[in-house]
Amino acid sequence: MVCTVKATNSNGIITTYSQVDMARFLPTSRPLTITQSSESTSQPPEPRSPQPTITARWKRAFEEGLQLLEDEYITKKARSNELDSRIKEIMEERQSILVKN
Repeated sequence: MVCTVKATNSNGIITTYSQVDMARFLPTSRPLTITQSSESTSQPPEPRSPQPTITARWKRAFEEGLQLLEDEYITKKARSNELDSRIKEIMEERQSILVKN
């Protein structure tokens, strides 16, 4: 069995598919639809917001990565300071115990 499918665009091409081809290709493909309105031709298109350049994107990614590294460094430095102060406390406790004995 051969089915005929008319293309949805304005080129007028008629394509024929076998039953196997329809089962294989048509369910996954989306129909192409082109809509034209008279309003779109009378008004200029809205200006797009400026897209960041590749350099700007790389710069932003670099800055974000640098900020993450700085945050990680600050966290590790604070943890190191906490451990240093805890070690000093333990050493002082040991010294006081040794002095008592």
